[in-house]
Amino acid sequence: MPRPPQLTNGERLPGGSSGQLFVGDDGVIAADMYATEPRVFPTTLHNDIMASPPPETYPRTPGVYLEWIEACKGNGTPGSSFPEHSGPLTEVVLLGNLAVRTGQAIEWDAKQMRATNVPEANAFLDEEYREGWSL
Repeated sequence: MPRPPQLTNGERLPGGSSGQLFVGDDGVIAADMYATEPRVFPTTLHNDIMASPPPETYPRTPGVYLEWIEACKGNGTPGSSFPEHSGPLTEVVLLGNLAVRTGQAIEWDAKQMRATNVPEANAFLDEEYREGWSL
């Protein structure tokens, strides 16, 4: 990727092998994979924002690993709780895979866990287990 023009005076994005980069007209927001310490570039824009930060909209996280450990101990729920977040997100992603595999748009009945308009797609949803094995 070419160097964003918003980086001035030799500024460098934080290192690392993964993360997020949001490129806007006036600046760039760079964050690690879990967005624990996002930075705005150019630094002058970061300093202006931090002088009067926007109000907190979502509670800050101590990190996904600590959230998970605390939830296992019975102290709250992780931000990516499976029933509320991860499960529905996974379902959407897998539906995209189903659409690609069948080559058709999928109309989905979430309650029945079935494609309603492409019956042959449902064959990909069920796994036949060997004798003696089941879920």
